[in-house]
Amino acid sequence: MPTADAEIPLATEPSSMAERVAAGGPSILEPPLFSNYQYTPPPPPPRRKPDFGDCLLFAVLAFGGSLCSGVLVLAAMHFHLLGVSTYKQANEEIHYRIGAQAGWYILTLLFCVVIFPLVWRRNFFEGLQWRANAAKGRLGRLIGAATACFVAAILDQFVMPGPANTPIDQTFRMPGAVWLLFGFGVTLAPLIEEIAFRGLLLPAVCTGVDWLRSGRGV
Repeated sequence: MPTADAEIPLATEPSSMAERVAAGGPSILEPPLFSNYQYTPPPPPPRRKPDFGDCLLFAVLAFGGSLCSGVLVLAAMHFHLLGVSTYKQANEEIHYRIGAQAGWYILTLLFCVVIFPLVWRRNFFEGLQWRANAAKGRLGRLIGAATACFVAAILDQFVMPGPANTPIDQTFRMPGAVWLLFGFGVTLAPLIEEIAFRGLLLPAVCTGVDWLRSGRGV
């Protein structure tokens, strides 16, 4: 018989889920933490454009533009435009020389404007990240830089004159050659050169260098 002074043990709560189940408690276990979590890998980075494939496409289009320009020159010779009927005369005629190169550049640009949107799914100049508005905002600086380069070229001619009677000097003596070269040199020539080198080749080289540095080129 227990005495009056004997302590009656108090019922305690089971300290673990296993003890609860053994004691007749609920058998539903709590789900582990993050049981419903599913890892979703990040999407792959977008393919950087332009790349070397775009440079190759530009080279193909430029070659096509050169062929088409040659066909136009042959057509002009066939109709004796400006009195030219032979290749030698066409090579010595400044209008044919500048016209052939200008036609090459214009046709190449037209091909790019038509073909590249089919590949990029975006406008050609948008794909090149053309920043015409940024150039407009810096128009004063650009004009100042061009003026400084012009003055430097004039001073260089007086300080360190080149040899006399060079081919370019002979070209400048042709009627209308100065204005043709000036118009071509400030419009089509820099436009196509910037598109080819800064717009296409430079981003492609940067993409290739980053690819090699990341270890994926090993």
